[in-house]
Amino acid sequence: MRDTELEDPLLVLEKFFKAKKSALSEYELFDLALRLSLKHKFDLIPFLHHLDFSALSAMEKHTIASTLHLSRIDYPYIWNSLFQSDILSPADLSVQGLDTSFSLQKLYSSTVHSQATFFEYLRRATQGYTRKLLLLQVCTMLTVLRYTAITFSTDR
Repeated sequence: MRDTELEDPLLVLEKFFKAKKSALSEYELFDLALRLSLKHKFDLIPFLHHLDFSALSAMEKHTIASTLHLSRIDYPYIWNSLFQSDILSPADLSVQGLDTSFSLQKLYSSTVHSQATFFEYLRRATQGYTRKLLLLQVCTMLTVLRYTAITFSTDR
């Protein structure tokens, strides 16, 4: 097999993952990548960091993990949306003990959603979940607060 024959599917996959806007959902993108990797016999795992796991349902995450034989210990970022946080760094996660595998779903990010929908997502989170972790990054013209973490539980 020539080198260019192996590189072409990898380049195509890389372009799909790096595209800013896509008509495909994250799971459909994974499915396409999986079919391409099976057809051309290359390892898909090095490309997983391109997926936004916070956009996947728990069932889709389980399907990906079981299809690729990924353990919760070796691949905690699949289950913990904080690994894709635009507020916390990996060092912050480590210091706070939040760098382990536990089910945490990112609901809202102002970089993805409009700020007008913030209160709707906040309402959903407070009504639909018993455990919450709220990370806020507040920027003003005078001061910048790096991050504030607030956790609270309800008796639901």
